[in-house]
Amino acid sequence: MEGNDGFIDALREYYHYALLPAESFYHVALKNSPFCSSVINNNLHLTNWKRKQGCKCQHKTVVDWCGCSPNDFTSEDWKRINGTWKKDTFFGRKFEPIVNQKIVNKVDEWLLGKDYDFAMDARNGYWENIYHYEDISPKPRPEMLSLAEALSRRHSDQLKIGMTFQRILKVTAYNHKDTLEGILIFYEASHGNRDIIRMEVLVKPNSFVVESDKFSFSVGTDFDPKELLFRNKFGSAGPHSDLDVLCQRKGVNKDKNGWDPLTFLAIDPSGELVHVVEEKTLDNETHADVVKLSLEKPTRTGVWTLLVVPGNDKGEEKEEGSSSSSLVLAKIPFLVTPLLPSSGKFSDMALLRLHAGFSTVNKTWEKDYSSVLKVAFPGDTSSRKSVAQEEARYLGSRLLERTKSLTEKFYTIKGSCLHSGKDSFVKASTRLPPDCFSSVKWSSFARDPKSTIHGVDQRTGKLF
Repeated sequence: MEGNDGFIDALREYYHYALLPAESFYHVALKNSPFCSSVINNNLHLTNWKRKQGCKCQHKTVVDWCGCSPNDFTSEDWKRINGTWKKDTFFGRKFEPIVNQKIVNKVDEWLLGKDYDFAMDARNGYWENIYHYEDISPKPRPEMLSLAEALSRRHSDQLKIGMTFQRILKVTAYNHKDTLEGILIFYEASHGNRDIIRMEVLVKPNSFVVESDKFSFSVGTDFDPKELLFRNKFGSAGPHSDLDVLCQRKGVNKDKNGWDPLTFLAIDPSGELVHVVEEKTLDNETHADVVKLSLEKPTRTGVWTLLVVPGNDKGEEKEEGSSSSSLVLAKIPFLVTPLLPSSGKFSDMALLRLHAGFSTVNKTWEKDYSSVLKVAFPGDTSSRKSVAQEEARYLGSRLLERTKSLTEKFYTIKGSCLHSGKDSFVKASTRLPPDCFSSVKWSSFARDPKSTIHGVDQRTGKLF
């Protein structure tokens, strides 16, 4: 709102300090203006409220009240959207292509009809930027940069053309048909003294979703309790990351008392049991629930293991003839990535402290889980502790090689493309991948007409 109106100026000053001012600023201004008698009480919106999921107070760290937030529309909500055809409804919320591209396509088809490009290559693709080197805010997470660098160096090693990694330029999550096809890492390398080459590599996080008869389990960060998914598509976790366990149920539980309780055991890279969430009863009203792993910070780097066992299991040995494997419902590995010096201003002493992790275990559980650990880790495991302690002291080239090696279990390099490079070198090399602009459809540099805005049609008001 523009002008020199004293009321508007005072209102603008007041709302300068308010959270979500757009939700009430215009309403207050209109109802206190000469237009107050002509305001139409219709917000012209279709809002996707799913209050069992959207009212979980997920913003308590930001505000001092428990607000509710609409959910994203998905293809399952099409009937509601289609039902607005004869109503004064011009806006819908929320739509989020990284969650569900199919419903966005459906609305485009519905509104554009025969003008919609059904043959478009990028119709079912969606690219979401995670990091760009020119971004000023927010600051990139060091574990994400470390992971991207380790994977880029793995790729340049595989090409065997004498490239030297320089820096990460961009990281992008790529969905196709609402499934994560991979993470795109755009990096810069040098060849010789002056030649600069830029490439993009498609990296697929290996799935470590482990299933039991009633649930599937996975570990990640940035859990969204409203959409019931991990926002961190890359899956990067570092010494200061908050880790969660996503538990997705299979079918419907007809027992009104809810699900049987489960116990979650976190074992660090040295083989030591360091955290237990005992007898957690999962939410019976939603198809998924989350269990927070309150690990002491900094968290030791390396490959961790999460065990899921029946909540009423006291860890005692089974009777002879019974199946000891029933002690463990799921065994899930997850990676806490070591930090490379280039990912932040870390001194050697800081890296050693972070990689070694918290020095003592705060044992808050009373039960003995030794029998569970024997089932999960059979054989002699005495050497694990000394190996983990030695690896935590790596610096320089040993740290880099360790980090690259750790990624091999969790990430697969699926493809790559060439963005730019010196013409003479590109033409002379037979090992370089195809170009990013026309040869591969997954690249963040491939054509995406549905996301390109060329202008506004003055006749219809539609975007070109």
